[in-house]
Amino acid sequence: MEAARVLAQRVQQEEETPKAQLARAFRLVAGRTASTEEVSVLEQLFNEEIQRNAAAPAKADSLLGIGEYPIPTQLDRLTTAALTCVGNVLFNFDEAFVKR
Repeated sequence: MEAARVLAQRVQQEEETPKAQLARAFRLVAGRTASTEEVSVLEQLFNEEIQRNAAAPAKADSLLGIGEYPIPTQLDRLTTAALTCVGNVLFNFDEAFVKR
């Protein structure tokens, strides 16, 4: 989970918009550019996670507390938690660890 959080932090620092952040995360994990449909699915997941985190900020803080890598204070915690969940999904994506 910490690797997913660090990925979330990285893409937030490298890209401005959530859509660009999601596309960048996909590229970093899968090694290829995401299709429009794939980005759309990631956006849907991201938006669902934002809503979940807004409803239960303590759970988002608990998620962000996993691991030792420091969290930059300038990053929005709810966004970081949502991107962490997306990153976790990406790391479990077949293309993250299988080259065909």
